[in-house]
Amino acid sequence: MVTVAARADPVDALRDVLLEARPLDDRRRNEWLVWIAFWSTAVHSEPMRKEHVGRYREWEELLAQLVRNVAAHRIGRWDGLDATDEAVRLSALIDGLGLRMTLGREGDGAERAIAAIDRHLGTLGIHAG
Repeated sequence: MVTVAARADPVDALRDVLLEARPLDDRRRNEWLVWIAFWSTAVHSEPMRKEHVGRYREWEELLAQLVRNVAAHRIGRWDGLDATDEAVRLSALIDGLGLRMTLGREGDGAERAIAAIDRHLGTLGIHAG
């Protein structure tokens, strides 16, 4: 994820990190199956809950930095937008899409997930892809 985030174009970096986090192929789908099991375990285990909270903190800090990078290049509509709040929204979007794709809801394939990410970025005035 960090390698993807290091891309020169800030919009490409943000979009690519969001796409990399989706179960768009067998490898990432298997990662999501592990992640879902981890969530379940974290509900009942304090050490796992702490690990879970730490991992989400790192994930959302990465997203917030990517949002700040896009904003610093004055790409999109960022007036009044808090990067930390937007990172939480992006995280929730990715979690929802990932769950839908991993659990195999009809019509929730890669194309739909990519379109949803691009539509959300479009609401921020970011046009990528």
